[in-house]
Amino acid sequence: MSRYLLLILLATTGLHAENPFRVPEGFDITQFAGDDLTHDTWAMTISEDGKVAVSGPGYIKVLVDTDKDGVADRAEVVFDKARNPHGLLWSGNDLLSVQPQGIFLHRTQPGQTFPGGDPELFYKLPGGGGEHGPHGIRRGPDGWFYVACGNNT
Repeated sequence: MSRYLLLILLATTGLHAENPFRVPEGFDITQFAGDDLTHDTWAMTISEDGKVAVSGPGYIKVLVDTDKDGVADRAEVVFDKARNPHGLLWSGNDLLSVQPQGIFLHRTQPGQTFPGGDPELFYKLPGGGGEHGPHGIRRGPDGWFYVACGNNT
């Protein structure tokens, strides 16, 4: 069985006939989504059940592979008013996003497949944002959330 690396290409050009990437023997690279579904991607996270969430300027989306061929067919908008969402993390069926104002919780409501609606402020962060603000978020083995923050936070 071959192994695959999930790759969301951030460039505006597609893969050429000659693959520009070098991967170890036994691995392949497949483009999961391109610029048409996720423009200028800043962050990505994958849930335990395989949902791929991405963020970029003004948006947070979940990429959906409806026909299960390993390529995203559409993007479900989770939130279209995001402000510099540089960090994402699934927590069960809910999604956390790190923005300059704080960490936001995007809940998946009963009967929904993906999070939607306005998020709740989960934790307020001090300071500003931009490129020197809060970024990635991870859950540690102790169950706590850890956020990488820049010098404006």
